[in-house]
Amino acid sequence: MKIASREGGLEWLYLALPARHSWGHFRSSRYRHLQPQIEYTLYGAVAAAQAVLPAMRKAGTGVHAAHVAINIWIGDGGPPGFPTAIPEQIAPLYWDLHERNHRSEAVFNA
Repeated sequence: MKIASREGGLEWLYLALPARHSWGHFRSSRYRHLQPQIEYTLYGAVAAAQAVLPAMRKAGTGVHAAHVAINIWIGDGGPPGFPTAIPEQIAPLYWDLHERNHRSEAVFNA
């Protein structure tokens, strides 16, 4: 909790775990192929939440969890014809979730 002590608290956590492994074709995938990606994304999120939740609860500001699905390529260098966006286009969606605390899921489409 070095960040929380340095910044005087922690209001929210943003967690973006990029794909480290290919999901492959679902019909031909086996458990052993999916396990590394599931462990990375699921356990990474659990570890991050466990690290910040105690301080958030102690602060007494409440905890709001939300999921944002981003269905585009962020930045340059995406596959030809694939929709793209820059972070400045996506940020207002996150800010809205933070400010209004009114929903637990949002989708950003191009």
